[in-house]
Amino acid sequence: EPQYYNNGNITNAKFTIANPTRSGCTFKGWSTSASSTTVTYSSITNLSLSNNLSIYAVWTYNNKTVTGSAYSNSSLFYEGTQNRATIYSSVDTSKYYAATLKFTSLSVTLSYRGATLYAYVSDGTNKTQIGYSYADWGSPATVYSNLSLNYNPTLTFSKSSGTVPIYFQTVSSGTVGDTSISSSTITLLGRTVVY
Repeated sequence: EPQYYNNGNITNAKFTIANPTRSGCTFKGWSTSASSTTVTYSSITNLSLSNNLSIYAVWTYNNKTVTGSAYSNSSLFYEGTQNRATIYSSVDTSKYYAATLKFTSLSVTLSYRGATLYAYVSDGTNKTQIGYSYADWGSPATVYSNLSLNYNPTLTFSKSSGTVPIYFQTVSSGTVGDTSISSSTITLLGRTVVY
């Protein structure tokens, strides 16, 4: 950082600093704290200084779109069974804080009366419900499929560093079977950082 002195004192110099670029990121501005993403200056043009000033670039990682795997399982799930399948293997949580998923279909066949299957997207710790299916106690049972189905869930990751997978996860009450989801469009949402 350039400094101008007059008899040992910093003078009122004017500074212009070009906005930097960084691959895969959008520059948001300048912070005056190395630990804060709060932007103090969106740009620096003819800035007058009479004291020392330290500045740090604030960046947001650009959102990234990937494809999640489809999933299908014709096995029976019994009371209390938790099942999960990886639909995206590894997200760098130092770059992305959440993911929005877009499914086109989710299908569940319930095998017995009174059975319920809850479906989630999960990173192994945090989870967001997609929907559930329920079979009533009538004879024959009426199946209420995909109640409150959320085709566009957002999953906020449980960690801010390291990697996490994205799972399709189910929890059953009663006996259920024939569960499937379509492949999904996953938008990874960029984290804002300071360097």
